[in-house]
Amino acid sequence: AYCDVSPSNDNNGAKFKVVNQSQVVEVLGTEFNLKAYKDEDQIYTTLVEGKVAIHRNGEKQKLLPYQHAKCIPHTNSFSINTDVNVYNEISWKNGVFSFDGKSLKEIMKIVSRWYDVEVFFLDKKVETTRFVGVIRKNRKLEDILINIKNFGIIKDYEINAPYAVRLTDGV
Repeated sequence: AYCDVSPSNDNNGAKFKVVNQSQVVEVLGTEFNLKAYKDEDQIYTTLVEGKVAIHRNGEKQKLLPYQHAKCIPHTNSFSINTDVNVYNEISWKNGVFSFDGKSLKEIMKIVSRWYDVEVFFLDKKVETTRFVGVIRKNRKLEDILINIKNFGIIKDYEINAPYAVRLTDGV
């Protein structure tokens, strides 16, 4: 979710909160991104501008612009990264996916959500191959797979419409 919220003093002091399973993000007039998928064990709150306060386990942490908070609910872990490439975190809202050192497994998880397919790796060692690049969200699934294949990372792919993609090993 990407939120662009006006300051509470512009709205008669009204507060805006985003609640998920492990934290409450109190918005203090800001733009931020919240990445909290049920199938992932990490929750990221990235601050673009303004202020947010994150409440969890009775503690309150404030984020500054270009920082993100990482919460891992099942381990009760929480940390703040102070040097975040905000463009990579919010590019999806501008019609692109931006990958900077993401593994093929991470990329295909995003692709699987966007195209509503399940991805299977027939060779697990290609999952860790890292990429840098940008993919437009309006491209066809097959165009994206052809690009990955052209990099020589995978040998081939198979789309079993409407729900599955199988990737075979590379070089």
